Amino acid sequence: MSLFSSDGQTLFVGQPSPVLASMYRSAAQNIASGGPVQIQFDTSQYQVGHSTAVPAASTSSYSVTPQVSGYYRITASATLLCTAAPANAYVTVLVRVAGSPVGQAVNPCVVNQFVGPCCSLVAYVASGQSITAYIDQLSGAVLTTMTDVANRPKLFVELLG
Repeated sequence: MSLFSSDGQTLFVGQPSPVLASMYRSAAQNIASGGPVQIQFDTSQYQVGHSTAVPAASTSSYSVTPQVSGYYRITASATLLCTAAPANAYVTVLVRVAGSPVGQAVNPCVVNQFVGPCCSLVAYVASGQSITAYIDQLSGAVLTTMTDVANRPKLFVELLG
């Protein structure tokens, strides 16, 4: 399969992934200190698949649930505004599959600055296992998610094989 731009240039040659899902958070979410807080994805951006392979993106459980077992590229990101933070504060984005942590990204948190952890990984996900993302900060910082298109929290899932 080849994809071409309107002026005839080749953009892609090969077989694109047949299974994709993406969710994002459109409203601000405050992140309290004291343990992981699930990102409450409120919008399913797209779900692509063939027949029964379309992953289920749920805005009530804030998760993507693949219908096909395989290796998935999972990316979770969030840009947060840190309005208060003690010294050595940090923020972490965690990815979980079936409730178990599979990856994380940690960034320092400085008062009145933005922090944008992004965790991208490849993991085996069995059919029916949910993929979720969390923000964690045990440092006492005051954090709020951003809502603009470029910086709002996102979860992207793609079947690799």
